[in-house]
Amino acid sequence: MLRIWFTLAICMPVTAASFPEYPSRPAAQYPNKAVTQGLTVAVVPLDDAKEQQRYFNLRFQSKGFRPVFLVMDNDSSTDSFILRVDRINFADPNAQGKPAVGALPVARSKSRAIATNLGATAAGFFVPGAGLVSAFATSHSADVQQNLLHKALRTMTLAPGKSSRGFVYVPVVNVPMDKSLPSGKTLRMTIPILRAGTDEVVNLDVTF
Repeated sequence: MLRIWFTLAICMPVTAASFPEYPSRPAAQYPNKAVTQGLTVAVVPLDDAKEQQRYFNLRFQSKGFRPVFLVMDNDSSTDSFILRVDRINFADPNAQGKPAVGALPVARSKSRAIATNLGATAAGFFVPGAGLVSAFATSHSADVQQNLLHKALRTMTLAPGKSSRGFVYVPVVNVPMDKSLPSGKTLRMTIPILRAGTDEVVNLDVTF
């Protein structure tokens, strides 16, 4: 399985006021979701190029990445849950031993070289968001960089009745950068959740 973290793409200089918040609704209302012990997690890929431009002023696929929005609602009256963003993984749901839509293409992606230089692991391309923002500081506007971090999903504890929303930025593989992503469900995301005060970890799998 492959690990997810923050990364950047091409941008144009804009002001902070140009970035609207990405709209959301209760997690239970989305089609791609998983539920356990009162916690609902929904996964929403943002693949439309016009929508990417509107909310990020970026075209993610041109740099080999895919923004995915996560919505988490804790409807439990008693339990808190701990989310560790760096433990989220993804894989191809249809093929054993094949690269996921998410493993970086070796030959043609500058993103792989950037990730390697910033300490990405071979298994998961884990890249600290702040480090990647720093690496792009000379070629990307500060507003765009801050917007990526502002919209990113964060590690946190979800108390009863609380919610969390945010993006993870997934590398794309097996799709030429000038082509559309394939239709149908192409990615399985596994979101490990720890029930606070216990050693119980639940892996929520969502395919989209």
